[in-house]
Amino acid sequence: MSPACTATYLCDCKIHVILREADTNPAKFGVSTYSVPRSLFRKIAARDGGCRFPGCNRPVRFTDAHHIHHWQHGGATDYRNLLLLCSRHHHYVHQQRLIVKLEPNGTAHFTWHHGQHRHTKPRGAPPTRPRIPSSG
Repeated sequence: MSPACTATYLCDCKIHVILREADTNPAKFGVSTYSVPRSLFRKIAARDGGCRFPGCNRPVRFTDAHHIHHWQHGGATDYRNLLLLCSRHHHYVHQQRLIVKLEPNGTAHFTWHHGQHRHTKPRGAPPTRPRIPSSG
């Protein structure tokens, strides 16, 4: 597996704790936890409204939370360090080693190493369907 692929999977993953005996046989499997808790993911989804890569319109259900300052390098799992990217663009950002910056107003800046720069504004949460009262 390439380093870029590994980095992509580490951005928004499930972590499993495995305790091993002295002879390296598994002794106990811990409960899996998400690197990005669902409540935080929902908050980011409400801001981003889908993939934030320039020109992409993939909805929230097809996205992962991307750590801007990478998790494996000590990046915090918090609102200001995460944005949504679809799988295609999540892999692309890691493979191309794009520089991503997120402003406090939610504007995301993407910079390629050859100097190209693009930005996106948050789309906000997609509209929800009105509740239909049940007849009862």
